[in-house]
Amino acid sequence: MDLIIPVFQFEIRFNHILDFSQIVRNTLAPYVKLTDSIKIDKQNTVEETYFLNFEEDGYMIIVSWDRAVFKGQGSLDAYFQKNSPIGTLFFDIFQQICKLKGFGEIKSSVFYGIAISKYSKDKDILGTFSKNILAFNLKELDNNVTDFAVVVESNTDSGSSSITFGPYLGPKDLSKRPIKPIDITALGNIDFEGVMLEYKRFKSESEVNFNTFIEYCSEFNGTFKKIWKKL
Repeated sequence: MDLIIPVFQFEIRFNHILDFSQIVRNTLAPYVKLTDSIKIDKQNTVEETYFLNFEEDGYMIIVSWDRAVFKGQGSLDAYFQKNSPIGTLFFDIFQQICKLKGFGEIKSSVFYGIAISKYSKDKDILGTFSKNILAFNLKELDNNVTDFAVVVESNTDSGSSSITFGPYLGPKDLSKRPIKPIDITALGNIDFEGVMLEYKRFKSESEVNFNTFIEYCSEFNGTFKKIWKKL
């Protein structure tokens, strides 16, 4: 199983900083020179948002009045070390945000990820999924079925999760997702049929660190492996 991660996103959400646009620029200034480019959205408003782009390395850091976001793609293994961009740069920026006068407290964390893998055992990926996941043939519903997905959701007092999986039919499937890859051409050959997982996990918590990210990644990878075993 060769796993490809077209995109993943890790968020730390916190209380709104109402004067964020007025006080954050000096905080971010030392990091801007490290970026390939920077974009500012909703400038001079309460919801001012900074996009620190590292296109050559395949990741982006987004900072706004209520969250800090790390968006990446490619192998998650590259981010597991503490000296990785998320272990150092992202959390360093976040620690500086925590020192802002208007910062209140951390409210929650969110992980979103998409994983795909080529399935070579059978060319009819729709038929394979139908046979192994469902108790009936999809053609019993509609003779012209071109795609389907299984959605599993759960909710607890401390968080929620959403797991969507099904056949992967090529790059067009990625264009349907709410979060897109940073650079789809950097993913290599993804024009194949296989398996796709869309995973979202939300946790209500007041402390978030690098280990939180590692735990999310472990859950994400483990979920894909469980699905793969059923095929």
